[in-house]
Amino acid sequence: MKQIDLVAATPLETEKIRLGLNLLADGPDLWKGTLGETTITLIHTGIGAVNTAWTLASHWASRTPDLAIHFGIAGSFSGEMALGTVVEIVQDSFADLGADSPEGFIGLETMGFPLFVQEKKQWYNSLEQPFPSDWNLQQVAGITVNTVTGTQEGVAVRTALNAQVETMESAAFFYACLRRVIKFVSLRSISNYVEVRNVKAWNLPLSVNAMQQYLIGKLKEIC
Repeated sequence: MKQIDLVAATPLETEKIRLGLNLLADGPDLWKGTLGETTITLIHTGIGAVNTAWTLASHWASRTPDLAIHFGIAGSFSGEMALGTVVEIVQDSFADLGADSPEGFIGLETMGFPLFVQEKKQWYNSLEQPFPSDWNLQQVAGITVNTVTGTQEGVAVRTALNAQVETMESAAFFYACLRRVIKFVSLRSISNYVEVRNVKAWNLPLSVNAMQQYLIGKLKEIC
């Protein structure tokens, strides 16, 4: 059977998926089920790049899914994206992996340290999706950060990176998939705008519901 792994940070982002696809718990932070001729495995990684990389490395050490789909919420740098909009991240960067300096942030390439080397290709902060989907979603560039932007100074610095969305996990998902040579799709639904921190302006229910509704429909289409 074909195997699809669904990857999300928290149970908050997956309740409708678990119910809609009749997934059953199969261990801590692991849910399984079938859809047509496809085995569906849902993995909760926990928040952040470290949790994401560790959890996926553990799950994929002895098995390789046919497709991995990462989904969740994201902050948008553009007010043109309505809250609840589902986008596909096709490029993501570890935005704070490097060194600070009076002249600004110094990335790994400038420092001379590759993040990893694969088939003679050197990867640095920025990671790219080799095979973007044909799912007719807006395709965007993202950044992954350890500290969510919440000050005017932070907005200015990170806006200069020319990303459209910000998450805490996506680059780590790219990293794990590229290292294990797994076909993948990275999806996010816009929950807030990247600005001086104001959680009252966020709409998590709208974003979480939109993401899961889209993904349930897409899985039923492709499985």
